[in-house]
Amino acid sequence: SALSNGGSSGFRLSLRLQYQSLDLRPDTLTLTSLGDTSRLGATARDLDSTLVATPIISYASRAPTIATISSTGLVTAVTTGATWLVATGRGATDSTRVIITQVPASVTVTPASVSLREAETQQYTATVKDARGNVIPAPTVTWSVSDTTKATITPTGLLTARDSGSVTITARSGSATGAASA
Repeated sequence: SALSNGGSSGFRLSLRLQYQSLDLRPDTLTLTSLGDTSRLGATARDLDSTLVATPIISYASRAPTIATISSTGLVTAVTTGATWLVATGRGATDSTRVIITQVPASVTVTPASVSLREAETQQYTATVKDARGNVIPAPTVTWSVSDTTKATITPTGLLTARDSGSVTITARSGSATGAASA
């Protein structure tokens, strides 16, 4: 606080409220798709430990290429990774760790359907996307075939026809699956 002579009209008192503490919630935030958003909550207490009704807080991301944060505390996932989000207000600081992952939500198998003769092969590919439709680079994919007496498939998606008949080829990434036929 400061007390000064305000000239001939008297004295003027000005106070600068300091925060004893700043609490940013949650402590850790996980977003599972690029483009996902979540708003952080922040509370401040003054020097008497009284909750400040409308605290003045500024936010920053230590790695805005991973996650951004707006002036109102809205976090947006930019790319996979982890960083710290920092809130600062009148002498107090707190931070939240944000983790950006991409959880598989859909799998598309190509080609969708082929006809093969015995001993012929077909390479299948899987495109895995998160819940917002963003492609997940280099996802872990597990391949399977409905009837191994008619065809086999390698861990990289190469199908080999063994006998006549139809099979379903399934690609799984996390809990998401996609299928094709041969």
